[in-house]
Amino acid sequence: MNISRTKFVILFLISAFAFLFISNALYGSSVRLFPQHGEPWFGTESQAEWKIVVSTILLPIKIVLIGPMLPFINFLRQEPDTPPPFFVIGFAFYWTILALIIHYILGKIKQRGLFVCPECGFKYKEKEWADKCEAWCKEHHSCNLEITSHAEK
Repeated sequence: MNISRTKFVILFLISAFAFLFISNALYGSSVRLFPQHGEPWFGTESQAEWKIVVSTILLPIKIVLIGPMLPFINFLRQEPDTPPPFFVIGFAFYWTILALIIHYILGKIKQRGLFVCPECGFKYKEKEWADKCEAWCKEHHSCNLEITSHAEK
């Protein structure tokens, strides 16, 4: 991927917290980052049709973002006055791991179909350029700027 791992994780965390805030603002009784004690995490108890439809559409995303955190949430909710930073830290830790996994998978998908020069490691879309690079590297023990200009960044 062209985006750095750190930047991807930061953008993922910002997006996930924004998603959680907006979805809880739509479903909940008040605008807040986390639902109040007793309110549902995944959907809405409202009978308004539009809330039910939005809840159904967003449910798969919420299951991935929140589902594995339910034991952690239930553990923290045993104490009724748990400070919100505990939730924020827990979610940030889980989402950081999730973002790193997604970044790794997307990076592997993007690299598929590229041809690699075994001598220098440059990657090319066309096999012809990878072969030219390999031949040049073997013969001159260096890289050719004209050939490497066709490499993927």
